[in-house]
Amino acid sequence: MKRYIGGEFELSSLPRSVDAIELTQGIAGSWTVSGRAALCALLAHLKKQGVTKILMPAYLCESIIQPVKAFGLAYDFYPVDEDLAAHPDPQKNSAVILIHYFGWLNPSTEALRQSAEDSFVLVEDLTQAVFSSWKFIKGTQPLVFFSLRKFGPVPLGGWYSRSDRLPSVDLMFKVLFWKSLAARLYKYNYLKISPDIDQQAEQTYLDVFNHVESSFDLSCTPYLLDAEAKSLIDGINWAYAAAARRKNWNALSDLLPGNILLPFHKMLPTDVVPLGYVVNCTERDKIRQNLQAAQIFCPIHWRLPEEVSAKRFPISYRLSNTLMTIPIDQRYNPRDMEHISKVIRQAAP
Repeated sequence: MKRYIGGEFELSSLPRSVDAIELTQGIAGSWTVSGRAALCALLAHLKKQGVTKILMPAYLCESIIQPVKAFGLAYDFYPVDEDLAAHPDPQKNSAVILIHYFGWLNPSTEALRQSAEDSFVLVEDLTQAVFSSWKFIKGTQPLVFFSLRKFGPVPLGGWYSRSDRLPSVDLMFKVLFWKSLAARLYKYNYLKISPDIDQQAEQTYLDVFNHVESSFDLSCTPYLLDAEAKSLIDGINWAYAAAARRKNWNALSDLLPGNILLPFHKMLPTDVVPLGYVVNCTERDKIRQNLQAAQIFCPIHWRLPEEVSAKRFPISYRLSNTLMTIPIDQRYNPRDMEHISKVIRQAAP
């Protein structure tokens, strides 16, 4: 019996409508085809408001840089410390992009929100913390955006905190939506029904996922999310997903000895829904390969863009080479966490 943990979300069937939790935490905004599109919409707004430079953390995914380049905005990077706290030095007419990593609000959040009122614009990327408490003061109008694709079987879906009139979705994105759904259903049938490992079958759905992901780079137009894609989002039981992630995080925390993999976070606050169980290990790549051989696929965050200099940002490079995320999402349960723990003990050098 195949027992894969990690990778893109599969689907057993198309979700039906449930009593979904409030995804936008009471803030008005607009749904777009992706988190990238949501960021593009915010960048277009900032450019019209006179912002000329974007400051981004030196610990980030290259997908954030691409829209900034597309809008012709000047940009630079700022350092983060060992706890991923942000340390920008914004100037006049600049905007700071603040990333909330792994489900936790950035340690610099409160200070940056307070200082942003007077001297610069703050844009918060909540993609990894979408189900955690954002803790905005009532009456404020934050600029935030997120994607849902890392938290569930969502081919399309981003959001940002402005109510805008957006162009209708391009046909290309409709095609990507159905291709991704087909690949997710195919993956489920392969994992749950087919008894044997079939590399050709695996490559079939992996190729589709890679095609969909790469296609997002082709457009910075903030298309409106259409009704079909939004209904899929509305049909997912996000409350269950959030609760399962917390339960699995706590289970794995109890099972993993700290002398094998050092947890990046020691405790899970009640208002945090984790993206995964993040560990820090000097032998990261070797352990990751051993886990992959045991069919446990652990992402890393991130291989840094070439523009981020190792000499200028040594902490970012150290984190990029030592952090690994163990999957704990809603597809799994505490028995799966026991299996992961057992494999890690065997895989550790």
